[in-house]
Amino acid sequence: MFPTRVSIAIAVTVALGFGSDRALSQEPPKTSDSTPAAGTLVLETERVELQDGGHAEADRGLMYVPVNRSDPESRVITVEVYRFRANEGVPPDRPPIFRLYGGPGWPGLDLSRSGTYERNIAPMLELADLVVVGQRGIGSSKPNTVCPPQATLPIDASLAEREQAIQDASAACRAHWEGQGLDLSGFSVIEAAGDVHDVSVALGYEKIQIWGGSFGSHWGMAVMRYHPDIVTRAVLRGME
Repeated sequence: MFPTRVSIAIAVTVALGFGSDRALSQEPPKTSDSTPAAGTLVLETERVELQDGGHAEADRGLMYVPVNRSDPESRVITVEVYRFRANEGVPPDRPPIFRLYGGPGWPGLDLSRSGTYERNIAPMLELADLVVVGQRGIGSSKPNTVCPPQATLPIDASLAEREQAIQDASAACRAHWEGQGLDLSGFSVIEAAGDVHDVSVALGYEKIQIWGGSFGSHWGMAVMRYHPDIVTRAVLRGME
């Protein structure tokens, strides 16, 4: 499971308020409820405007994954995926860089902000493909498990009152999503590591490089522990 402090981060949020090229041309396999089956990755080409007036392209889409891989009847959810292809001249067999962001609570890439691509994406493409995997249950992945805002505490509320408010908001949020039939036990770093593995398989990568910071380091270590065969190297910062 996510560590305790991550559960608190989710409670505070409550209190405050696409596969391989083959998948582009084929209808994704469906489950009985018309949802694409777990393991399906659907990508589309997205145009990224650059500061100099030109543009770059990215593969952007959704990876369909089971909420809980230990349950054969598990509900299927989606995790957002970006792939940026390496520059010409980079060896095609070089393992891609998988960027694992911190949080949890990362809302997803915002490539509309001027300079984001030039600062954060382009330098990596001189080395290898860059893949960004979203965090399950958060931000651009679906469902986004943010709950409606709870009552606002007065500014002079005591620490005990604030702690109780967080507990109440967390309980209300849990009850809301369990009422929707969502298996919350699947929102764990182990399952998130499985998402990275499934994305790498769907994209046809046998080995990957991990680049993660803060929670991304925790996430990266989970990938190395539970899926060691796919990791060739890792750069981790702000390790917890």
